Amino acid sequence: MIISTELTGPITGGQLAYFAGRAIEGFARGCVPLAREWKLPPLYESGVRFRRDPYQGMGSENFKLPNQTYADQWGDCDRLCIYRIWELLVGGEKATCRSEWVGNGVHVLVRRGNGQLEDPSIILGA
Repeated sequence: MIISTELTGPITGGQLAYFAGRAIEGFARGCVPLAREWKLPPLYESGVRFRRDPYQGMGSENFKLPNQTYADQWGDCDRLCIYRIWELLVGGEKATCRSEWVGNGVHVLVRRGNGQLEDPSIILGA
């Protein structure tokens, strides 16, 4: 499943980052009941690698759920965070997303239940 969104009109970088973070958390939480059906490996053992979205900077964002990211074998920062947060939630950890406006775009990180930040993009080859 691909969830595409376009945010237009007067919106600040901070507002866009906030939106992205909450959307990522929602997608990850919404996928928790599918864990048994999907039977996906842990992100860092899955073979999935970081890759920039080829449509980055074109005014829209295409979020993908963990099963599609696994099938593609690549993801940008938001797709990797959805997968990782989902994986942690399935394991009982209270994980969330930290989103920040960097330069001219949003970058997202995983905030583990203990508050530690984790960047799947860096871990997977960015």
